[in-house]
Amino acid sequence: MVFIDMAHTSRMERALEMSDKALSELHNKHDQQSELFEFIANNSRDMITIIDLNGKLKYCSPSGSEITGFPSEKMMEMNLLDRIPDPGHKKRWQKAWRLSWKGKHQV
Repeated sequence: MVFIDMAHTSRMERALEMSDKALSELHNKHDQQSELFEFIANNSRDMITIIDLNGKLKYCSPSGSEITGFPSEKMMEMNLLDRIPDPGHKKRWQKAWRLSWKGKHQV
């Protein structure tokens, strides 16, 4: 005769259901936040950008073209550090970006 502890199986099933529900809620929240960001970025008159540590533009809102006069495609090819003529200023910007990526907002 073989006995199976069904209480353990039932607890695992409940835990899986709870984790599935939590994961679904996280996906819904992420989708809502993505939609909100997209709405704000597409309707803002301000230029909203995402820039990597090397100064490469990863995202620029549609208003960026209106503000800078450059087409979106051209902007995405640009490195913003190349647009800073003074080497001292360039180093300060690089340091500021690195600090902001680490969560330290000092310039």
